[in-house]
Amino acid sequence: MRYSMLYKILLGIGVLFNITAQLFLKSTMRGYDIFNRDVGVLRKVLAIFQKPFFWLSLMFYGAGFLFYSITLSKLELSKAYPVSSVAAIVMIVMISIAFFKESLDLLKVIGLILCISGIFLIFR
Repeated sequence: MRYSMLYKILLGIGVLFNITAQLFLKSTMRGYDIFNRDVGVLRKVLAIFQKPFFWLSLMFYGAGFLFYSITLSKLELSKAYPVSSVAAIVMIVMISIAFFKESLDLLKVIGLILCISGIFLIFR
């Protein structure tokens, strides 16, 4: 039973790494228009590789993938994936509203409630 809790904690850590990677990636790409015609697309794509937050996002994605992979050795995929996905979705929406001033409307609230409800149904 103790191992089960450890793997759930590792799953949570993996989710946090994934969320951090998303935030770094958003910071990297914020206001960046790849398909604006003033400069070539290839030059813009190559410029992304020069941004430190891009590399940090890759590192955090890698760490999140590693932790998630470890959890799959003991947790059921049919439970681990939905939990990690919904946890990331809910937290990203909340962080995006707080830090990136993104909108929160009724449809987003309903969607979040449905996501969370789905997790409860899966674990029933």
